[in-house]
Amino acid sequence: MALVPCTVTVAHRILDNASRAAGLPRELTARVVMSLRDDICAPPGDDRAERAVRAEIERARTSTPAPPAAALFPSPFVLRQHVSQVRAARRRTLAAPHDAA
Repeated sequence: MALVPCTVTVAHRILDNASRAAGLPRELTARVVMSLRDDICAPPGDDRAERAVRAEIERARTSTPAPPAAALFPSPFVLRQHVSQVRAARRRTLAAPHDAA
């Protein structure tokens, strides 16, 4: 889309939702988007289209992404092993701070 980096599908959804919210044809809403992109004043009487487009863009920017379908969790055994190694290294460092080994 001209104002928000997004996929074509998302751009169509933003344009359709803004058109529906403003109660205007999609083509007129698309012209408003292009005028916003070029930083030109929108055609007179299109304030509601501009507000709808800006609101829909803001909604698209702030929407939370869908949670992942599945998440990978580390093995508790491996985590305990790593934490033990870090704690051992910290003990050795505190015991002999000037020892390079």
